[in-house]
Amino acid sequence: QSTDTLAKDTILSDTRPTKPTYVIKSRTLSYGSLLLIDTYISNMEYFGWNVGYESSLVGFYSNRIYWRSVATFNYGNTVNLPATSAMSYVGGEMGYGIGYNCHFDRLNLKIGALPAVGVGLKNNVRNINNSFSADAFFNLWLDLEAGYKIPFKRVKLVFTDHLQTSLFGGMFVPEFGALYYQYSLGNWGKSLHFSALHNKVAFKNRFEVSLALRKVILKAQYYINYQKWNANNLYFAHIQHNFGLGLVMLLENTTAKF
Repeated sequence: QSTDTLAKDTILSDTRPTKPTYVIKSRTLSYGSLLLIDTYISNMEYFGWNVGYESSLVGFYSNRIYWRSVATFNYGNTVNLPATSAMSYVGGEMGYGIGYNCHFDRLNLKIGALPAVGVGLKNNVRNINNSFSADAFFNLWLDLEAGYKIPFKRVKLVFTDHLQTSLFGGMFVPEFGALYYQYSLGNWGKSLHFSALHNKVAFKNRFEVSLALRKVILKAQYYINYQKWNANNLYFAHIQHNFGLGLVMLLENTTAKF
């Protein structure tokens, strides 16, 4: 299909016959605040800024079954309250899951599961003994999404709320006083842990407003990434509040029900 044809399909009425399979591609850049707590390298809270990039694909095997692929990358820089030290952060996550899609005229609901792996690297410039810390985890996210569209002549306004909450998984947590070179020698000790509600609380929420134009779909996003966990008598937190702008393209458009 040509680009013009793809664009027209996104704004035609839902009564037009459609194929059962299509893919939605989304790219979003965001900027916002970041809070870091890592008692392995500091007993203070660190506040600052972060920038994020998210790439996602949502495909539909049929009108009922969907799959979702998500990859995120973040970079942040923070300081403690007395501004005596700084902590930088680099992290990312990749996930792939499936779920069930329900469509009711203007309302669209999705429920599914999304397994994901992620890593975060932190560096504290003032901690001489332990200046580096790493997060690594596997999560099974409960994947929930609700979307409501309002047509305006040849364009559509869509409100979407996408919630993910961690059901269970596994994570790496350093031991207090242990140096990272010991892990390179195979001394993992008590660093690997099962994660569930007793030692990890995590959820993500994206509220988006999308506008379908003739050739592209523009969206604005408010994103919360809230994660707190503890093990080995250590406590960690990663909390983001980001605002983002993105583009959406239908790679193989066959429906107006995006």
